[in-house]
Amino acid sequence: MGRRGRWAAGALAVGLLAAGHVVDAATSAERWTVDVAWPEGDWQSCLDHPAVESGVVAPSLPTAGASVTLAAHAPRAAADEIAHCLRAGGNHVEVAHRRT
Repeated sequence: MGRRGRWAAGALAVGLLAAGHVVDAATSAERWTVDVAWPEGDWQSCLDHPAVESGVVAPSLPTAGASVTLAAHAPRAAADEIAHCLRAGGNHVEVAHRRT
């Protein structure tokens, strides 16, 4: 695995382990993130949400998954919409509020 792949895998692992606190909106230093491990089905269309600012996809073993960071102004409801779409496809999803 190359340097970029290790970074993506590490970022995903940290994202899947992190626990977020419940707040309604993010500050400029905090963003909502949505992480999915071993995505299945048409999961990529779920990440085409207008609130998504950036994303990382780790397609290789053993940490296949995806993580997206929402824009600073995005509310919890946007993260929940993305998570709901992913869960509808049978995916395990984590929503967290993280300092960037």
